[in-house]
Amino acid sequence: MDRQWKLVPVEPTETMVINGFESEPNECFTDDEVWEQYQDMSGCQQAAFRAKLCWAAMLASAPEPPPADAGEVARLTAEREALQLRLNEADQLIDDFSKACEWAQEEDSGIWNSSCGSTWSFNDDGPTENGMNFCHCCGMRLIVRDAVVESEPIDDWQMNPCKQGHRDVGADGGVAHCYQCDEKIEAATTQEAFERWNATHPAAQA
Repeated sequence: MDRQWKLVPVEPTETMVINGFESEPNECFTDDEVWEQYQDMSGCQQAAFRAKLCWAAMLASAPEPPPADAGEVARLTAEREALQLRLNEADQLIDDFSKACEWAQEEDSGIWNSSCGSTWSFNDDGPTENGMNFCHCCGMRLIVRDAVVESEPIDDWQMNPCKQGHRDVGADGGVAHCYQCDEKIEAATTQEAFERWNATHPAAQA
């Protein structure tokens, strides 16, 4: 089946209508071979055959579509290009916003260093408190690196015996445990595990 397309008017022209109804098979004007084939068809087949002839005749006599207005084409092209430019800019903004410049404070000072290599100082507080949302150097979104809070070292790591009375105990890697019976307490840090162990295990009797 031919899958070609053709642009035709919504309302058929007079010429299309005339050619359409004149395409119906006629004993006087139709080729003898075609007429014989038509006569051998059933009623439904004849109706379908006439519809195809009518459609083909109307398409063949359809007028050519008017040429596109050059000014309108130029206007639509400019609008499309402007829209594409705005979409590209929006994509770039989204891409830029997904990136971030990380700022970290030097210990015990108002000096802040950024991941893009810039340095800034504040008399009070930091970039967040001073309303800085973007890095003044690279322009990317500014995020503050959380300060690492180090726990105060424990001077006395003396651990109490386990619940079975074993004194062979210790703490390391966030785990306080007994080396003999495998009793243990896990925590986020070794110091926390140590403190929780001693809090739940009484000291050895002298």
